[in-house]
Parts: sequence; C-alpha cells; structure tokens
Amino acid sequence: MIDNKSHVEGLYESSKLTLEAIDLVRNKLPFSIYPRQTIDQYPRIIDMTALLWNEPDGFRKYFDELLNDDRGDRQGFPFEVLMEIGNIREEHERQHPDRKAVLDLRLDQLGRRL
Repeated sequence: MIDNKSHVEGLYESSKLTLEAIDLVRNKLPFSIYPRQTIDQYPRIIDMTALLWNEPDGFRKYFDELLNDDRGDRQGFPFEVLMEIGNIREEHERQHPDRKAVLDLRLDQLGRRL
C-alpha cells in the first residue's frame, strides 16, 4: 500500500491531473485532507476544483451540482470520495469566506461599536 506522501510525490509522474490540480493538492489543501480516493477515481473533479478554486461563485455552483442529483439518474459517490469532497468544500469556504457573510459580520461589529 502506498502512503499519501508517496502518492503526492508521484503526482507529477502521473498523467491523471493537470499541473493546476497538482498545485492545488500540494500547496493549497492541507495534507490532513489529501483527496487520494478522489484523485484515483475522479481526477476530473480535482482538475475542475483547481480551475475554479479562485472563483468562489463558480466553485460553489460546481460543488452544488456534484452533490445534488438534479437528473435523478446518478448513483452517487463512494463514501470515502464523498467525505473528501466535503473536506475540500469546507477548506474552500475557510479560504474563501462568503463575501455577504463577511460583510454582515463587519456591519454587525460596526453597529456594536456605534
């Protein structure tokens, strides 16, 4: 069994991911949420995640579409992949907080000071 560190180091040799996706996995996601199963089974999800990482609205829309079956014919993701997708989404929200929520918080803080 290959450990996650060896898996990360082997990403450059693999043709599964784009360079942007490798950068996301190596430099923007904490190692504690390394999405190994998603990389192995659904590399296109990691590729799209990397493309949309700095576009919060597009990222949220893509992840909503991934996790909600509007067509009614999807079988769903394996549990491990679903957990990894959830972890990626949470990390994205941590790094890119909702602008409206941040503004509301700042306005609330200002209101308390006035």
